[in-house]
Amino acid sequence: MIWFNRFALIDDRIREIVRLNESIVIDNANRLTSCLMLATQEPSVNKTVELLWFSDCPNHPAARAMLEEVIADIAPGIRIRDVDATDPATAASVQFPGSPTIRVDGRDVDPGYVDPGDYTPRCRLYRTDAGLRGLPERNWIVDALRGATGDPSPDSRETG
Repeated sequence: MIWFNRFALIDDRIREIVRLNESIVIDNANRLTSCLMLATQEPSVNKTVELLWFSDCPNHPAARAMLEEVIADIAPGIRIRDVDATDPATAASVQFPGSPTIRVDGRDVDPGYVDPGDYTPRCRLYRTDAGLRGLPERNWIVDALRGATGDPSPDSRETG
């Protein structure tokens, strides 16, 4: 009888361990499913990405390369709409703040962007963590593509 009780006790402990492990596996599977759902929700390939530039801009090729790299990393399938704002009339019609400019769904990727009100074709400088630079920070593009910058509507842009 003592022999049988020991096996019963061991059998109960094994069942409890299996139940706990199943619970852990289910919790981890639920977390993984949530992470995968979040990762696949953003960014959408329906986003509009524009690269605005003018012909004399020395930073245009580097901006394009960075934009293509970010899209390949986090949003494959999104196309870049090139906007050549060399012509002053085109620059004014698209409210071109300087080259290069990257917009996602009509919103500038620079989180501190203020519309200058002057749309003359020219080079643009960005206030980055490293100082004034001719390119936006990579993480600004990532945030814009993921929708982390807030309201993506063109009307949400600040004017100055």
